Amino acid sequence: MGKNKLFAVATIATVASVFTVGANITAEAAVNFPDVSKESSHYPAIIDLAQRDIIHGYPDGTFKPDVFVTYKQTAKILAGVLGLEVGSEQELVALQAAGIMDSTWTPYASITRNDMAKVIVNALGLAASEKAALPFADVDPAYQQAVAALFEYGITTGTSVTTFSGDKFVTRGQLATFITRAETVVQQQSAGKGIAGATIIVEGIQNNQVIIDGQKWSIGTNAQAILNKKNAAALAGAELDVIVVDGEIAEVLAIDLKTSGQQGANVVLDGGKATVGNIVVDADFVELKNMEVIGDIRVTGRGINTTLNQLNVKGELLLEEAEMPKTASLAVVLNVVDGKLFIQNSHLPNITINGSATINSNVSLPSIVYPGSNLIVNAPSVGALEWQLPLGGAGLSGTATIENMIINSNPEVLAALVQSLAEIQAETQDFISAQQQKLQEQRNQSIEATIANLEKTINELLLRIQNTANPSEQVQQQLQQAQRELLLQKASKPLADKASTSPLPSLDNKATDMQEKLKKLTEAIKEQKQQEKLLNKPIQMPVNIGGTLQLNNVLLPAFTQPIMTLEPAVHINNVITTFTQEQLRMMLANARPGQIDTVQFANGQPQPYTLTPPPVIDSNWNNGSAGGNTAPLPVPPLVTTSLVSMITQAQEKLNEVNNGAIPISENGQSISRAQQWIPKKATDALQAAITEANTMVTNANRPSVAYQRVASLTNMNLLLATTQTDINNMVVKLQKLMNIQPIAQGLQEVTMLHSLLNGQALIIPAHDITTGRVYEEIFSKYLSEQEEIIKSTFYELYEAEKVQVTTPDQVTIALHEAISYTDPVTLQTTELVPALTAQLTIGQPALAVTQAIRINSQIIELTFNENVEIALGEQFTCRLENILNPIQGTVAQIISPNVIQLTFAVDLSPAATFTQIQRVNNPGQNLLSSPLQVELLPG
Repeated sequence: MGKNKLFAVATIATVASVFTVGANITAEAAVNFPDVSKESSHYPAIIDLAQRDIIHGYPDGTFKPDVFVTYKQTAKILAGVLGLEVGSEQELVALQAAGIMDSTWTPYASITRNDMAKVIVNALGLAASEKAALPFADVDPAYQQAVAALFEYGITTGTSVTTFSGDKFVTRGQLATFITRAETVVQQQSAGKGIAGATIIVEGIQNNQVIIDGQKWSIGTNAQAILNKKNAAALAGAELDVIVVDGEIAEVLAIDLKTSGQQGANVVLDGGKATVGNIVVDADFVELKNMEVIGDIRVTGRGINTTLNQLNVKGELLLEEAEMPKTASLAVVLNVVDGKLFIQNSHLPNITINGSATINSNVSLPSIVYPGSNLIVNAPSVGALEWQLPLGGAGLSGTATIENMIINSNPEVLAALVQSLAEIQAETQDFISAQQQKLQEQRNQSIEATIANLEKTINELLLRIQNTANPSEQVQQQLQQAQRELLLQKASKPLADKASTSPLPSLDNKATDMQEKLKKLTEAIKEQKQQEKLLNKPIQMPVNIGGTLQLNNVLLPAFTQPIMTLEPAVHINNVITTFTQEQLRMMLANARPGQIDTVQFANGQPQPYTLTPPPVIDSNWNNGSAGGNTAPLPVPPLVTTSLVSMITQAQEKLNEVNNGAIPISENGQSISRAQQWIPKKATDALQAAITEANTMVTNANRPSVAYQRVASLTNMNLLLATTQTDINNMVVKLQKLMNIQPIAQGLQEVTMLHSLLNGQALIIPAHDITTGRVYEEIFSKYLSEQEEIIKSTFYELYEAEKVQVTTPDQVTIALHEAISYTDPVTLQTTELVPALTAQLTIGQPALAVTQAIRINSQIIELTFNENVEIALGEQFTCRLENILNPIQGTVAQIISPNVIQLTFAVDLSPAATFTQIQRVNNPGQNLLSSPLQVELLPG
């Protein structure tokens, strides 16, 4: 949901439609720019405009918020805000014609802050009031009114307390923020009484009033079921879509919860049997109680422990994976998440789960769609479970009877393969067509050139014949030959045009660009064949089913080939599949007698499921007893199929990461702040696990070693066996480790800022110590010569109030929070990057006289560089240039805290120059750093 955006609603019917839709509460999930962090001050504005389809990212999926925006791009965004329906690329022309933008501006030049101010006030009709006061000292008079309007309404606060920096360029992120702030002002000005919709952030609930932006709003009767004192804790900081009638909140349409409870103490939202549209749970230890939800419930990655109590949900319940904040622990990034959902006496038609989750329900669940990696279901029964396996495999456990379970591949896997194949086929065909057309054009050009040359030759020969009384026979033969060739060339041209669909030989095989394109075509065809081969065979995926699950019908479609490990208490009544008996036995290699009752092949009747033939007996088996060899025991074969498949997938994932565009780093400090990076600990752990798994497979193929716990009591080298449990655990370990996800941002710029700023000293007068003054001093003294990206990073930190004067003599800049890595197997956390905080000291400038003005021959006015405590009658000792003896001055008048008048007993020359000024009570301090000439009184 957007932040504080009021939207006009014309009629009750429109309000009803908003209620049905749910006020776009789930729209944010569809917008994701990897280079726009939620920590950024521009994030809400960028997401808001992106959801409204006003701004878009680049083809690579990024938004590039720090790139300067052009006049043309600004026009396109404003046209979207204003709802102008103009032709493509005509937005700038339309706004120029409307007088909103200046026709003299260059379309592809970067827009300045001055011009941005003028464009926004022109477009949205903003104007400064007569009482508006502008604190900026650097604003050009031509832009005074526009900048004053932006400042008065809080749309801009300037680059410091005294500067606007109108000549600086505007970034894409800054423009989004400026525009959404301006929209808010306009909408608030135009919002009168009547019916309107609003997205609000709850700051508190008191005395039947909700506090929003520090103001109290009345709560109507219908909304009181949600907005009341008992729900105040759960609603603290929540975003709500509401209907406002005559200034009173009448209905709650949608809810986005942000406040978490604690273990054993949930925050409870009791709806009092109210009806709401959509609910987002973006917090932990939350209980939703006693409501009818006509939309969806979306539980984000923060909602690890969520309870649904006496709910009637019409839409879906969506359990999502954790989203990665800028400095998130990798425990979240690597999906080491055990989300717990508690369902009590509630009706949910469908539950969709992404990631890992535990569902505890006291009621039967009609349907679960599970495209995730690990699910535990404890419920009386589940009507249908569609298990969409990711490439890395997955696990299912719990205590439930599942009537129908479909094991299939995640549609995204097949869609990606099909899309890749289609793109390669299209690219191949386009390339072939382009080459054929190029070669045909070259042939036509060659024929036309030949025809032109022949016509020229014929004309020259005819001229020679006409000018010669007896032309030679040779010349006449040349003419006839040229005429015949001309006829042949003209006849061949139409044939060449018709031959455009036939492959033509290259006319320029030595050209470098042609060779590159042919190479690309060869690679594309090779890739196409590989994709076709992959699409024609099932994808093997490891699956572990545990707990005490009772599966009545398990459907195995042909495209997915799960390699299943069944724990002892799992029971399957019937398997329905198109695979053969041999294939099915391979997929269910560890099944025990009686664990699977029947199997139904390809439209046939169910028949008893039989295991593989009896295992081979190892007659050399030795149990290590003192008596030597004993009766041989049956040795079940170790099944490594799923482990081998997982090793292949893990190695492919590791290769993809190592060869990918996302850099690998120990701590990200060499990576640009706008880039993602992957910790080396994650790749090292995966590489070590792959090596360990390969050794395990090798050992499993050596029966004499693999199946004995101890080779011999007399053998000091105790050889530990590889067991089926070890293999299964290694499959799970690889599955966890290969889910490598990048951390959202690098640290290069902030570490550079840390090295530039930490420990530095600023000299600022005590009366002038403000964050704005500190910002100016840092920028001018330490950052003025740095690259734009470093200065932009610092400016973002300043805007986000990360630059703070913590004590009168110290500045603290919170550059970056600590980043930690959590091993997904051991759950041990280590800190990759400590919190980066720059500390600067503030010193006071030494007291000094900066100016001396001659009032008359015996009175001099002295100006100090800062305020100073001086009493009337205090004595000063002064030395003058070219005068041997010092003279005494007495404080006769205090003009201001830093300006005094000294009276001398002797006359001073108009051209006098002081070389020393000292206070008698502090004779060791010369208040002059260099000789100071007395200035004459102006006028």
